[in-house]
This record gives sequence, structure tokens and C-alpha cells, in this order.
Amino acid sequence: MVGADAEPVAPVATSGQAASRSVRVDGRNRWTDTGIMVRAGQVINFDARGTVRLGPNDSDVAGVDGLFSGRRDNNAPMGNQPTGGLIARIGNSPSFWVGDGNSLRAPAAGRLYLGVNDNSLADNAGDFQVVVDVEP
Repeated sequence: MVGADAEPVAPVATSGQAASRSVRVDGRNRWTDTGIMVRAGQVINFDARGTVRLGPNDSDVAGVDGLFSGRRDNNAPMGNQPTGGLIARIGNSPSFWVGDGNSLRAPAAGRLYLGVNDNSLADNAGDFQVVVDVEP
């Protein structure tokens, strides 16, 4: 599911050519559509920065690697990773950790989505700015 205020994004196919896109990941949306289609096994490079405040407490600030305190939330999409960090999924596949400066092989084929590893998004503020490069 894509956030209610997310704008539709025209897909970028990646078969045989590199794809690159800058994406703003709003801390209040469960998933942000990157508009990028990937094939299983393709290498995806993420260059991410920014901060998201998780709730009304000014000390609950997360960078793309999660809360600076390192706290985890078992109810977040990835309870085994730091709360507030940058996560992704492809199509309806399980979520996977992105964090900062991560490169990984796509575990599935489909549309790439980015999100914030937080259980309660409505009271968040801020965003991550992510450049996604997919190798051919």
C-alpha cells in the first residue's frame, strides 16, 4: 500500500539499462513508490540522508540507520532492526533493511517501495531523501 498522499509515479523499467531516481520518503507514509521496476538479483544502490522525528518527543529522532538511541520496536515492520530506519520492499515481498549507503541484490522482482521502520506513522515529521540506482 502506498501512502494516501503519494503521487503516482511512472515506472522506470530496468531490463538491460541502469535506472536512477531521487525519492523523498515522507515519515508519515507506510510505503513510498519509487517508480522503479527491478528484476530479482539486480544490484540496487541506495544513497540516503535525512531525519524523521518519531512522535511528539523531540529526542526520538531517527536517521536512515534508525533512532540515534538504537531502540527497537517489535511492532515495527522490521522489529529486529533499529526503529525509524530506512526499509524497502519489492512488490508484496517481505520488508528488507536499507539504512545508509546500502547496496544489495533484489530479493524479488517487481516495483520498489521505500518506507520508515516505525509502527505508528501518523505523528511522525520529516523525511528521508534517497537516490536509488539500479544496475542493469
